[in-house]
Order: sequence, then C-alpha cells, then structure tokens
Amino acid sequence: MRTAVISLAAIVFFTTQSAIAQPLSGNYTVGGTLPDFAALQDAANALKSEGVSGPTFFNIRPGTYTENGGNNTVLTLDSIVAGLSAANRITFQPDVSAGGNADNVILEMNRIDACASDPILVFVRLDFVTLRNLTFQHVDSLVNACGSMQLIKIGDIFPAILDDFILDGCKLIGSLYGPQDGSRGTGYGLRGDQTLGKATITNNTFDRIRFAVFLDGGNNGTAVFEYNYVYAGYGDGI
Repeated sequence: MRTAVISLAAIVFFTTQSAIAQPLSGNYTVGGTLPDFAALQDAANALKSEGVSGPTFFNIRPGTYTENGGNNTVLTLDSIVAGLSAANRITFQPDVSAGGNADNVILEMNRIDACASDPILVFVRLDFVTLRNLTFQHVDSLVNACGSMQLIKIGDIFPAILDDFILDGCKLIGSLYGPQDGSRGTGYGLRGDQTLGKATITNNTFDRIRFAVFLDGGNNGTAVFEYNYVYAGYGDGI
C-alpha cells in the first residue's frame, strides 16, 4: 500500500512538472494577488526557458514595478525565445480586468548611484515585442540624474537585426530635475542602436526627456512615428 502511495505522488509530481514546462501561449497575469508571474522578469525568464507556441500576452496588475529598490533594470528580454515569430508576438500590457491602465501600471527606476553603468529601465533584445499602455518612469530623488539614463533600450545584439518592435499608448516620464544640462536629467526615452530593423512608435507621450526617441540608422531600418507627443524636451533627438 505504501508503494502505491509513493508511485501516485510521483505521478502527480511529474504530471505537474510536465504541465508547467510547456511553451507559453495566450494570457498570463503579472503582479497582484495569485498571479502567474510575481515579477516582470519572472515572465521574461519563462519566455527564455519555455518558448512560445502562439501570441502571448502578459497582463500586468496595477502597481509600481521596480527592481532592487529601483536601482536595477526591471525587464530584460533576451535574444532567444523558441517559437517567436510575427504570428507569435509577445505583448506586455495592463490587466484591464483588474483595472489596469497606462496611469496605474508603472515601471520605475530610482537609482542611488544615478550614473552607474547601464542605467536602463527596460532592455529589449527580441523581435516581435509590443509594449502597450504602460508608464516608464525615472524618479530622481537625489537631484543628480545622469544624462545616460535610458527608459527603454532596444537592439544591442549586433550584428543581428531587431525586427518589428512596437511601442503604443505608453507614457515615458523623465526626472523631475531635468532638464538641467547635457549631463543631467533623463537621457533617453526610447533608444535604438544600429541593429534596429523596424519599429512602430504610436500614441505615446514623452515628458522631461533629453532625447525622446533616438534611433541609429546604421542598417537603414524603418521607423513609423504617428500621434506621439513630446513635452519639456531639451535635446536634439526626435
């Protein structure tokens, strides 16, 4: 009888493990009570380890999302996700069913050492990623922001080409203490390097950012801009 119980437990364990280790597809929740993923990077790690088999949506509950007290990157999307394609896009967006919207789903950075290396809030190195109706925010409580601060960085996997990135309906908010000069304030809202293939940037607002959108055209990539607003800009970016 004892042997049978142990065998049943083993069966349940391996069945559960098998159910978890499946490619992602459909809708998942992030944050709040009993989510599929407690943190945004947990979702990113699952993408990397499990891959996708269909369009995948991460619905983020209302709240302010930081990492290590606001000192580290909140979300890094790495370069390999099995099954990723134009048909199997990855989308991060508010959980509307939980009352989420662009005003109350906030990804935030507030660094103790503002000028430390790689001050990036969100780093995207994947094709076919959509960021929709989210706020990306840089808080500078030390009145000493660093001009290299980047709210969203895309690309940086040279020589590969990052293709079909979408930023839609988002709010990108820079430091309260910028603009100051070229070395202070929030440096970049959206920055893409020469590995960019295509980006669509629509219906966003950029506030208090030195370079709202700064894209390197080294590979003659395509960028679509429609219905974006820039407030209190103070650099020579778009």
